[in-house]
Amino acid sequence: MVRKGDVVKKGQILISGIIVDENTEDNILVHAEGEVLAKTRYFYRVDEPLMKVVEEETGEKMEIHEIKFGKKRVFNFF
Repeated sequence: MVRKGDVVKKGQILISGIIVDENTEDNILVHAEGEVLAKTRYFYRVDEPLMKVVEEETGEKMEIHEIKFGKKRVFNFF
């Protein structure tokens, strides 16, 4: 049985129309209806070099130092 605040995994049943009779321990099938609200978390890791050499179309090479925090970048931190 899932309760408010529980952590659930993919494929876990959240709403069911099966009730167990306490006296006979038989399964009773009923119509089920409910609403599920969830917060999700995604973790990922990307490894990138701190220093990159970028070659422009003109053939000019530039050395770039940058750190990325999500979509934000910090350039030339050395």
